[in-house]
Amino acid sequence: QIIKTSETFVGIHPECYDEITQCEDEKDDKSDKSSDEGDENLPQQKKNYDFLVVKKKKVSDNPADKKPIDISTVKVKVLEGAEKKEIMEKKKVDLAEFIKKEKNFIEKALTEKTIVSLFGKVEDEEDKNHSDNEQNNSFEEEEKKSNDISDVLRPLCEFSDDSTRKRVVTALEMSTNYREMLLSAYSKGDEFDFNQKSGLIHLWSFALRKFPEFTYTCQSEVTSAIMNPFNPNIVIGGTHSGQVFLWDIRGKSLPCAKSPFGVYTDARPADLNGEIKTHSSRIECLAVVGNVNASNIISVSDGILCKWSQNKLDKPVKIIDLKIKKMSKEKKVEMAEMGVLSLGYVMSEANTILIGSDDNNVYQVSLIGNEASEKPSVCFSGHEGPIHSIDIHPPDVHNKCNFGSLFLTSSGDWTNRIFSKNQKEEPLITLDTNDDYIYSSQWCPYKASVFACGDGSGNLDFWDLNYSLEEPKYRYFSGNEVINKIYWSDDARRMIYGNNNGKINVLHVSKKIYKSKVEDSLKFEEILNEHKMK
Repeated sequence: QIIKTSETFVGIHPECYDEITQCEDEKDDKSDKSSDEGDENLPQQKKNYDFLVVKKKKVSDNPADKKPIDISTVKVKVLEGAEKKEIMEKKKVDLAEFIKKEKNFIEKALTEKTIVSLFGKVEDEEDKNHSDNEQNNSFEEEEKKSNDISDVLRPLCEFSDDSTRKRVVTALEMSTNYREMLLSAYSKGDEFDFNQKSGLIHLWSFALRKFPEFTYTCQSEVTSAIMNPFNPNIVIGGTHSGQVFLWDIRGKSLPCAKSPFGVYTDARPADLNGEIKTHSSRIECLAVVGNVNASNIISVSDGILCKWSQNKLDKPVKIIDLKIKKMSKEKKVEMAEMGVLSLGYVMSEANTILIGSDDNNVYQVSLIGNEASEKPSVCFSGHEGPIHSIDIHPPDVHNKCNFGSLFLTSSGDWTNRIFSKNQKEEPLITLDTNDDYIYSSQWCPYKASVFACGDGSGNLDFWDLNYSLEEPKYRYFSGNEVINKIYWSDDARRMIYGNNNGKINVLHVSKKIYKSKVEDSLKFEEILNEHKMK
């Protein structure tokens, strides 16, 4: 049994319309057609047909042209019973696979408002209340009213899962291109598991709080990791074995490229004996220096610095031996390898970098020049413990003041110190109030006199040097876990810190901490000048 039906599709996408209107055979008499015209809008009774002949007509987009411009006839089979049930079950399976594949995208769409509130230009409730109060009261008066930590720092979310438990966070960084994406690297887990990869990197999204959006692994423990600022799809990792790995976000979880291990043999001039020495110990620090047109990857381990091309990791472009003079037990001066712990650099400045050592000093190394000028020559001393972090002061873009010569260090001697590249004898300012190792510190991106640091007792301190040099302005206690990595977002509204148990926490930072005025920068400049005179 066959019945003819017709469909009329309006627009350029006829496949979007699936409504079928039942009509009489065109060969019937006109009288029969006219008798059924009054019932064409009534619901049709269900009838059993083996096939349907469907006429599809496409109408022009022009409202004045009502004539169909395309007519085609399709014979459609009517499915019933077991055959129909089988096809419907297959459709369910396809739908489940689609949801599993695109679950990240679906969940992101459902949390779109959350992303807008976190990173959009729309002010949050705290900012609105702050702007309303500022109309009646000055900013200084408002600060005096309340110094409660809950008014300036508010927990937002936590990133962790089963794979990160009992691991130490070794790297923390937000993407400059995908603002909702956060990179974290982890050390090897305490509990040995054959099925667990030693090297682990997660890319978290603020729209996906329960699980990472991307996961990357390798056989060696990841000791440092960064995102390529000039290619947002590339993740760079340094490992315990001394190899540099590259992962592509668009590809699989395994590395897409890696550097050689130990000594790389190649046809080289006779003075190099045909060998190129690369890293054979854990890579403590990574950096990308240069610009969009010309940039290089810098990797640093004990005793050696390698400069790599972005597109070629089979051999380094340049190798610098990090050797310093040390006194031996026989009281003789010998050249020994530098024990590297931290790195300070400016991305656009591809000439010099700062390296924090385990001998309590900071060294300046030149990346461009001859072999003699590339040796660690400038030494900044003053600490009595190893240097765990270095952060060069960012540009004061709002108030147009230049603090680029300053850099902040945190050490195992429980102190933070501020140095100037122009004054190498001793630190300008020493801040000694912590009771444990300080593992990470960072300048505020907006306010010149503010920085944050995390220590081994779980304290997250926010210093304002215009406020006091004796104690931090705000102290946030995160618990008894060690804060070993912190990261301040570029807009200064988010503080992210990782601990020794594989957890990453995000705090909302109030404007009371990072709001900056011209007077603040000028006051900070006066404080620095006073200490320079001393």
